[in-house]
Amino acid sequence: MSALMKIKITRPIIVAGEDAEEGDLFELPRGKALELIGAGCAEEYLEPGEKSARPDALTTVETVTHADPQIRRIPPAPKVSKKKDDAAAAGGGAPTTDQK
Repeated sequence: MSALMKIKITRPIIVAGEDAEEGDLFELPRGKALELIGAGCAEEYLEPGEKSARPDALTTVETVTHADPQIRRIPPAPKVSKKKDDAAAAGGGAPTTDQK
C-alpha cells in the first residue's frame, strides 16, 4: 500500500501552504488525505484502472453477535420444614437414641 494518496479538492482551501481551488489534484500523505476527505474538503482521485488506496477495513461492516450465554431459569431452593427442629427443642435438646 502506498504512503501517498491522490485527492481532488472539492472546495477552495489551503493545502501545504498553497491556495487550492475546486478540482485541483494533490498527492498527499495518506493520513492528511483521509483527514481532508473526512472533512468534506476533498475526495479520493482514481485514474482509470487504479485501485483505491483506502483500507478495506474502513468500509467493512461486521455484525455483532450476542456473546452472553442463554438465560437459564433456576428453580427456587426447597423450603425447609421447621417441625423437626421445633420438636427437638421442646423435648429438651438433642434427640435421644435407644441404647440397651
